[in-house]
Amino acid sequence: MAAGSVYLKNLFFVFKTTDGGGNWKPSSIPGTEGAANAIFFTDPKVGYVRTGYPDSGRLYQTTNGGESWTGIGASPGDTMQFVDPEVGWSFQYNRLSFTTNGGTRWSSRTFAFPTSAHVFSFPSRRRAYVIGDHGMIYRYSVVPFEYSAKGMIEAPMMPSPTK
Repeated sequence: MAAGSVYLKNLFFVFKTTDGGGNWKPSSIPGTEGAANAIFFTDPKVGYVRTGYPDSGRLYQTTNGGESWTGIGASPGDTMQFVDPEVGWSFQYNRLSFTTNGGTRWSSRTFAFPTSAHVFSFPSRRRAYVIGDHGMIYRYSVVPFEYSAKGMIEAPMMPSPTK
């Protein structure tokens, strides 16, 4: 599955293919402002798109493969990744927004990184990497509560995998 978007006069379209790009099916999200900042599907049916401007975006969810979209009362950052159907991260500057229940509820936390975070990789619930300006790389890792290291920044612990 692939998805993309185009913005046109307060009607936002999401295009989806299920045959490697041979055919595309559009769906629309009325009343949105700005282009898509992030789009992510956790499976062929459930997906999220964040629209709008960097500091005032809106999050929409589909549970039927893009046939319809519902607004969610959250505004995570302009990059978004899910490690599995329940746990997802999103960054905007130094603010991490995260969900541990499949996007139903998002929490946010600001970190004292020495520079803004631009991209991140989230390969598992136990490990992630945050990359910023000037070669900044921080590693998120689940460690014992007593663990301490120079330059360590406390981060929210993700729930254990249910599988």
